[in-house]
Amino acid sequence: MNSSIAKVAGILAIVAGALFVLAGGVTWGLITTNLAEQNITVAEDSKMLPGDDVNGPFSAFAQAQIIDEHAMAGTEGRTYAELGGPGEGGRGGG
Repeated sequence: MNSSIAKVAGILAIVAGALFVLAGGVTWGLITTNLAEQNITVAEDSKMLPGDDVNGPFSAFAQAQIIDEHAMAGTEGRTYAELGGPGEGGRGGG
């Protein structure tokens, strides 16, 4: 009895693994296609992949890093939450 449970569990694990690999591949393809359609280029002052087209996870990460760097420079190192809202003397919310 125990060997049949193990066999079923093993088969289910293999099927689930195959489905996850397939889902990951489809997701990768959709994201890559959508990023490429945006015609975004990694900023030239980026430490990673400057001038590269944003069309995958590494170039998207590089662009996100430089956007964060620019945002921090523009807010004197303060995060969005630290900027404050209306009535708090901060810059957020108007």
